[in-house]
Amino acid sequence: MMVSKFDLLAARVSHLTTVRRKQ
Repeated sequence: MMVSKFDLLAARVSHLTTVRRKQ
């Protein structure tokens, strides 16, 4: 249960980091 929430957060952070790096 907790892992699912953490996984979702990590995925979102990763996506944000990628978008920022692309810019």
